[in-house]
Amino acid sequence: MIKQISPSGLDKLMRCPRDYQHTYQDGLKTEGSPSPSLQWGGTWHELLHLMRLGNSREVAYEAAIQNWVEYPKDHRGNPERLLNCLRHYENQWGGLLTPITPAHSEQKFIIAMELQPELITYIKGIIDIYSDLDANEGEGKQSWLVDHKTTSRLEAVWAQVYRVSNQFKCYFSAGLEEKPELAGVVCDLVHVTKPCTTPRGRKGKTEAHADGFQFYRLYIHYNDFQRAEWMMNVAVALKAAQVYEDEDFWPMNAPTACKAFGSICPFLDICDTDSLEVRTQIMKGWQNA
Repeated sequence: MIKQISPSGLDKLMRCPRDYQHTYQDGLKTEGSPSPSLQWGGTWHELLHLMRLGNSREVAYEAAIQNWVEYPKDHRGNPERLLNCLRHYENQWGGLLTPITPAHSEQKFIIAMELQPELITYIKGIIDIYSDLDANEGEGKQSWLVDHKTTSRLEAVWAQVYRVSNQFKCYFSAGLEEKPELAGVVCDLVHVTKPCTTPRGRKGKTEAHADGFQFYRLYIHYNDFQRAEWMMNVAVALKAAQVYEDEDFWPMNAPTACKAFGSICPFLDICDTDSLEVRTQIMKGWQNA
């Protein structure tokens, strides 16, 4: 039985149980640790959080990058780009988001899912920030739960993908327990690309775009029916996971999960072969990565 799960783990389980198995049950790593993308995203979160706590830009930056690993060949490998990104971010949105109270930044939450009497799975995670925002929907300022995202690959369907994200529905359900008047979830997205360094490459672009940064905010509403449906689907997925564990067989939800977020699942080579010997060898390679 899964006793504890994160929102991202839950998203994997509901999209593709096989992906969840390889990641959390088998311990296969899909990326090196750390990697440029994970390091950038984690440091960006930390930098914003430290500044929301009242630290100066310089103090927050030095604290956020204290364990930074250099990647000379990757455009995200230079930590000074974080400061440039922060400058463009503040120009784009008129400053940083302000939490409703100091306690509403990087706030932990727990959702208890009682699957059977005395059998409970806890969904545990961290909400980036609660903030009062005007979504330009004619309602004025409302309380929103904001989740910071960074990506170096932005697909054309990114908005549709995030709208149906189990991760965001999880945050919203947790947020309603804290703030019943919550309007919804905001995906605060930073698209990080390689900067343009030549006059020709920078021509016709904004300074932020030329420096390799684009900023988006997606405002997502959920109604009571959507939340209730999500809770029911979560319970079904967690109960099914008990069966998968007992039978030692985790099904693959292809093809949607295999190409989720516009990418190819790193475990496709394992799932594509029917040979147990070949699968075992591939998995050993992943475990030793």
